[in-house]
Amino acid sequence: MLNINVKTTVAAAVIALAGVSGAALADTTPHEQMQPVATSVAQILQETKDDQRVSLRGQITKQISKEKFIFTDGSGEIQLDIDDDLTAKTPINPPVEVEIIGEVDKGIVSDTEIEVKSYTLVN
Repeated sequence: MLNINVKTTVAAAVIALAGVSGAALADTTPHEQMQPVATSVAQILQETKDDQRVSLRGQITKQISKEKFIFTDGSGEIQLDIDDDLTAKTPINPPVEVEIIGEVDKGIVSDTEIEVKSYTLVN
């Protein structure tokens, strides 16, 4: 009888440890931050909340300052905030087709813009 209890206890401990190590390795990023919630400018302007992740494909039509650009995808226009560290690696010379991944920034005193996390120039 003691032998069965020891095996059961060891089995339970192994399962518990496996669950803990699996949880420790799991991505703790909230699901809504991992998957883009909007894929058009119109959708971003109408439906998104601050800090939601977006994925867009369209054209950067002009640069308005060192880190600010105007983007359109045919459904509307929105301002992009692209850190100069990113543009130093891959320069942007508008007009240019791009795919971007970023987050919505709904400013208190300014209009909604996209904080670009990465972009790819499209040939």
